[in-house]
Amino acid sequence: MEKEAEDDMSKGNFNKAREKFEMLLQQDKSKTKFWLLGKADCLASEERLHESLPVYCEAFKYGKVNPDRLHRFVKALSKLIEKDSYATEQQTPVEDSNGLQCGVCTGLLYDPVTLPCGHSFCRLCLKKQESEKCVCCGNQFSYSRLKTNVTLQQVLEKSFKVELEATRLRLQGNQLHRKKNSLEAIEKYEEAEKLTLQRANKTCELQPTWPKGFYRRGCALLGLHQKPEAAVSFLHCLVRDPDNKGVKTSLTKLIHEVITQEMPAHNLSSETADPILQRLINLLALVEQSKKFWSLKDLECTLCCRLFYEPVTTPCGHVFCRACLNCNLDHRPTCPICRCSLSKNVTVNISQLIESTLPEEYAERKQIHEEEMKKLASVASDTSEEVPIFVCTLAFPTLPCPLHIFEPRYRLMVRQCMESGSHQFGMCVPDMEKGFADYGVMLEINDLQYLPDGRSFVDCVGGRRFKVLERGMQSGYHTAKVEWIKDNPIPEDQLDGVKTLHQNVYNEAKRQITNMFSSMPNCDAEQLSQSQGPVWMWWLLAAFPLDEAVQLEFISMSCVKSRLEKLQQLIRSMQSI
Repeated sequence: MEKEAEDDMSKGNFNKAREKFEMLLQQDKSKTKFWLLGKADCLASEERLHESLPVYCEAFKYGKVNPDRLHRFVKALSKLIEKDSYATEQQTPVEDSNGLQCGVCTGLLYDPVTLPCGHSFCRLCLKKQESEKCVCCGNQFSYSRLKTNVTLQQVLEKSFKVELEATRLRLQGNQLHRKKNSLEAIEKYEEAEKLTLQRANKTCELQPTWPKGFYRRGCALLGLHQKPEAAVSFLHCLVRDPDNKGVKTSLTKLIHEVITQEMPAHNLSSETADPILQRLINLLALVEQSKKFWSLKDLECTLCCRLFYEPVTTPCGHVFCRACLNCNLDHRPTCPICRCSLSKNVTVNISQLIESTLPEEYAERKQIHEEEMKKLASVASDTSEEVPIFVCTLAFPTLPCPLHIFEPRYRLMVRQCMESGSHQFGMCVPDMEKGFADYGVMLEINDLQYLPDGRSFVDCVGGRRFKVLERGMQSGYHTAKVEWIKDNPIPEDQLDGVKTLHQNVYNEAKRQITNMFSSMPNCDAEQLSQSQGPVWMWWLLAAFPLDEAVQLEFISMSCVKSRLEKLQQLIRSMQSI
């Protein structure tokens, strides 16, 4: 059975192997330590690390365990990091990196600045460039106007405090070297070496690559006798460089030392099992803690208090979601934090950082945004449950309705309608009691022109009619759940009569309008079968000096015949005046 269990493990059938090891533990007590280690390895390989710890601890009670026997435990710890970390990202230029590398020096960002195009670099790297052009996209920028990216700087300070301090010391050493203060420069270099344990490269550039960066950190921690923390750093190094056999062997021995430190070489009693278990738990906690070096709050927008989505950086260095920044622009064209003028290009580094380090949270945030856009886009279909409402004037189907928009809430509403692709919103007249009328008309945006001060001219045309079922609010503007109003089909036995009525009312209206105004749209019988009825009727209602309540009554009617008869009565009453 032992061979069968080992075969199952080699094939990846860890559940079956674990069951066999459990049976062996009950049947054969002579090799308890080996059966326990086998069971623990199976649990670890199944990503059940917390369950594996007491089993490993029990195995250590039965005698000395060779470091080589912990390779599956080390592999499981590495997978734990790899699963939720950006560690597996390749060492590539900035467009493919995890967001914390400079596109010029390819090292860790130091004093990061973000260009208007959205790419981020070390400030000093840009200063050394001959031209003020982004190396990633070629867009122009002004170096004198660049400010430190506050969000990137916070993430870097929390994640790579040692590396940033080493870089600062190295730069100070460079300045002293240029001033011919060689002894003082060497002191700075030596201080940097103590932080990164790179004693062989006193005066070299300390530009860390990802595996070496974590290897240096591990060495420095090991030199300070902080073995558990050093083991975690070496784990990160191994994940980034899985073919490094030297690191793998050293790491296995180090973890063995962490578990068995200060323990006697002979068999361990049950009284010493708890310290071993505690060390295992502490080690696993350190690994889990190291998966993310910063908290979600470091990557949250200060406006919506959610994870950044399409983050944009202002020239002053602050970061917001693009949509949140657009919303702020509707109220004031300045940064919400420091009131500087704004830029709206997506910050590539932060976007990549979020996608690679917080994939699940990013996917959830993206889904929320897409659902919001999908909800707005559904306005264009008859299946929409909720539509944005502009409370202003009475609109009519098929007729133009030009608008001048200056209120921030309606500027936001119109922009969201455009971004979602629906290009539509509802128009209702005000109502003192309910806020807006029970009936309205959808407006379709044909053209939109923005003015420099944020106002806009919107060229709209009336579309579908609707009845308001429920009222709501979103982002400061009104919304409504609606029921679409369509004319009922004309019964066959009434069709000829309605056509005659249609023509008669049209002729009477035309004569009346010709006397009052000018020519009106043609009378087209085919329009009787359309969902909004004849065009000329709506033109007429808009032209007549009628009370809004009367006009609303026509909008609410779903029977063409009834609408024609009522319009005929209206025209005849006007003629008799």
